Amino acid sequence: MVRFFTHLFLILIFTVLSVQVGVAGEFFGKEGGTGIKIYPNPMNTEATVRIDDAVDFESGKVSFVIYNVVGKEVYRLSAIKSKEFKLTRENLVPGLYFYQLIDNNKVISTGRISVK
Repeated sequence: MVRFFTHLFLILIFTVLSVQVGVAGEFFGKEGGTGIKIYPNPMNTEATVRIDDAVDFESGKVSFVIYNVVGKEVYRLSAIKSKEFKLTRENLVPGLYFYQLIDNNKVISTGRISVK
């Protein structure tokens, strides 16, 4: 059973990393892409999340969601109206997390964040 979860974890990590190859640090100004930048990453107590200007915040349907390594949703910020906000550690235990930026029920950006 442990071997199964280890393999599942590795597949998940490699899948997310393969999506990020070639785009890390290149989100802003990338033609046709929507980006998000989280700093500092890894974070201790809080981080700043900055979303590029291509996102339509007027729709009221922009969400930022964080998942743990097994895919369970652990944080959600809905109806984002600003291109920059603070992410606090709150109930996030140290470890690796994955995030999605969702606009009108469509995933427009994904990535990972580490919590110390």
